[in-house]
Amino acid sequence: MSEKQITAGADKYNGKNLLDEKFLSEVLCDIEACQYVLRKLLSVDDLTVTKVVDRIAAGNPQAPGEIVDVTGEDSRGFAWEIAVCRTDKVEPLHSRYEFARIVKRLTDNGEGYSETREMAVVYIGAVDHYGKGENIYTVRSHIKEMDKPVDDGTRIIFANAEANDGSEVAAMMQYFNTADPEDNSHGALSDRVHQLKVNAAQ
Repeated sequence: MSEKQITAGADKYNGKNLLDEKFLSEVLCDIEACQYVLRKLLSVDDLTVTKVVDRIAAGNPQAPGEIVDVTGEDSRGFAWEIAVCRTDKVEPLHSRYEFARIVKRLTDNGEGYSETREMAVVYIGAVDHYGKGENIYTVRSHIKEMDKPVDDGTRIIFANAEANDGSEVAAMMQYFNTADPEDNSHGALSDRVHQLKVNAAQ
């Protein structure tokens, strides 16, 4: 690769971090990088990502902040459908739309009740809107009167890069703030950032 090509790649992403919507979409369309991020945010260490659809590159986001659609599976044999969005707003009703969109796509493809999948909507933002100093907030269904969780196969994740609760997720979200191409501490995510900022001939 020529010096000119390396410079062109570096210039395109100069100053960009992983809170930049377009840069985030290009990073997450790499299966290994996407898998690294989602394993941490979903706390599913054995999630295997099998397909990523870059909604920005395809020119088909239907709602603000939509980044990628992800298909995967875990070691239990459960299939996953995950919508990843970049937003600094907390709009709980938006997740209903995302779940409905996933279900419609699956039913349009002929899948029925017996093939119901695990589904998640993941929101990535810069601001800790809930103000509790946590880097991640997970929403699951539960029975109010019994304070008992109900595993209906859905979850909503609000992740932010503002807080620093000392967790592994916090370290990754701090990396989102910098996207330093010389920081190789985040596995496939670091590899993808380095590739795009240093090695890519775009």
